[in-house]
Amino acid sequence: MFYGSSSGKTEKIAGLIKDCLSRFIRVELIDIAEVKVADLSKYSLLIFGVPTWGIGRLQDDWLRFIANNPPEKLSNTCIAFFGLGDQDGYPDTFNDGMGILYKAYKKANFIHIGKWPVIDYIFEASKAVENNEFIGLALDEDNEPEKTRSRIELWVHQLLKESSPYLQI
Repeated sequence: MFYGSSSGKTEKIAGLIKDCLSRFIRVELIDIAEVKVADLSKYSLLIFGVPTWGIGRLQDDWLRFIANNPPEKLSNTCIAFFGLGDQDGYPDTFNDGMGILYKAYKKANFIHIGKWPVIDYIFEASKAVENNEFIGLALDEDNEPEKTRSRIELWVHQLLKESSPYLQI
């Protein structure tokens, strides 16, 4: 699992997801600032964790990663996304960071798993929504921290089911 975190919230959530997922498979937690895309080829499942900064901006470590790592190298890789946003403070850019990252690598023709329903969220717009679903797990630690653990539990079980044909266990 790879995350970018400036304030520590995304790193904390990555740890919660790792704890849940580690009951079933081996998981490494790695800061994206320390990674090159070539390093990702040794994993059968990639989980990218990304916060949205301010008005729809991608976190700095992910910006550098995108700039220095071409998407072609992720072709045929199984990838899931989770993102953090603030649906009250930024309802028109909720979880845009996750959407920006997804769109940057979408042309890589990767195997996309972990889409998440938009039901139970209140926001106006998001670059992380495609076909009326979030492209990954959307979390709002600012306004709905009480929903985080149950959402993670459900999402992890969904990931395991969707990724089972691709995992090297």
